Amino acid sequence: MQKSSKTETRRSLMVSLFVFGLLAALFIVPFQFRSEAGGQKDGKGATPQIPERIENYDIRDQKDSDIYDKLVSFRQESGKSASAVADVRDKFVRGEESLRTSVPTLKVEYNSDIRIPEVITPDVWKQKVSFLSGPTTGSKAEVLRNFVKQNNDLVGITDPQAASLKVIADYTNPDGNLSYVQLDQLVGEIPIFRGEIKAGFTKQGEIIRVINNLAPGLDYGSLSSEFGDPAAAVRAAAGNINHTLRDMDVAYNKALSNRNKAVYGEGNWPTLAEKFYFPTEPGVARAAWRVQLWLDHTAYMLVIDAQTGTVLWRKDLGESQTQSVSYNVYANANSISGILSSPAPLVPGLTRPSVRREPLLRGRPSA
Repeated sequence: MQKSSKTETRRSLMVSLFVFGLLAALFIVPFQFRSEAGGQKDGKGATPQIPERIENYDIRDQKDSDIYDKLVSFRQESGKSASAVADVRDKFVRGEESLRTSVPTLKVEYNSDIRIPEVITPDVWKQKVSFLSGPTTGSKAEVLRNFVKQNNDLVGITDPQAASLKVIADYTNPDGNLSYVQLDQLVGEIPIFRGEIKAGFTKQGEIIRVINNLAPGLDYGSLSSEFGDPAAAVRAAAGNINHTLRDMDVAYNKALSNRNKAVYGEGNWPTLAEKFYFPTEPGVARAAWRVQLWLDHTAYMLVIDAQTGTVLWRKDLGESQTQSVSYNVYANANSISGILSSPAPLVPGLTRPSVRREPLLRGRPSA
């Protein structure tokens, strides 16, 4: 009897171990195969490998001696000297001092690429704010254009160039208490890379702030009109990001192209090359192509010098957001579980929208 009991115990233990091993196989083996398949580098079941992203680039920010020599050669080819560039920069200082006579609290911030006055604003934290222009009921686009003409030295363009600025946006919000204007800089039909000036206006038509990225000190008539072959710019751009062009990427699409834009391929993501002038420093701008290439995992925009094929600027359009972002999330007051409200009309809002709500009283109510 005791021997039979030991046999039963041993048999139960063996069955338990078998069941445990079977369960372990069911849970572990599929993951093992999946892990091996995910680690495959070749074969039909391989996990696609996303190429390493190429960092953004601006030739004007580089400190390398070879890049400096390249920028000097660009300046010399444009017929400009270092003293001519310095003269434009000296005018920035004089223009800033001149505007400060009418706007005592003026603050000017310079950008980091060609070091021009980018942010032009009064100090809004002062008790009394002197705006950049007086009140007006006229066209706000013309107010901004006149601001440019009145501050030629600070902005760096002539009156005729200011007159040729193209109105891109002229908007007033529905309440009429804030307006926005943007003017773009073009040489004939060809835009200047990031050449724009924007301004915000008060309800009375006063300029609150100017964001300036106009290319200063240029002689439009002396800029090169030789842009060469856009296909060569596309190949140079692809080589810079180690991208192999397919036949469709270089198939010229005549229907979508014009004299200032070359389109290659079809569909929603064609290869694109557009004529631009790229400013390298005050008074100097290069004829260039802005090329947009679509890859499987992202897209890149590059500016290619038309004459030398040099990469002047590069941007990864799929670059991940790295700055923290915060949001307001509203709780659902009617939820027992405390679930948060989803975006919807009248959320957050009244529990019963049809019920008229009395306006809030300002201050302490009377007794």
